[in-house]
This record gives sequence, structure tokens and C-alpha cells, in this order.
Amino acid sequence: MISRMVIFGATGDLTARLLLPAVAQLVESNALLSDIKILGSAVEQWSVEKFREHIAQALDAHAAQTSPATRQK
Repeated sequence: MISRMVIFGATGDLTARLLLPAVAQLVESNALLSDIKILGSAVEQWSVEKFREHIAQALDAHAAQTSPATRQK
């Protein structure tokens, strides 16, 4: 089972619209570990907090069908 994931272009549109919602759906369906570690790499130098805010906004916009608990994870 995958326990770590590296995302290149983590702050980009493709990641926000497609990749992160897909990961959330996989976590919700128990196809991935709920404690998966994700390392994001991008040109922008964001803090962990800013990246987490970005992820939260992306999931709210593009993965509304997943539970709030899954999005929080």
C-alpha cells in the first residue's frame, strides 16, 4: 500500500482540480492509507500552512462529495 507520495507542481491547477480530489476519493474508499504522507514540490516557496490552505480550498471546490473528515485528513 502506498504510504508516501511526491507531487511535482503541487501548487498548480492540475493538482488542485484533479490530483488532490482523486487522492481524497481514494482515501475515503480505503484504497490508500488514511495517514498517507504527501510531499509537495513547486516553484513557489509556500509555508506548510499556506500549502494546507491551498489543499483545503481545492478539496472544498473539487471534492465536495468526500466527507469533511476525509478532507480534514
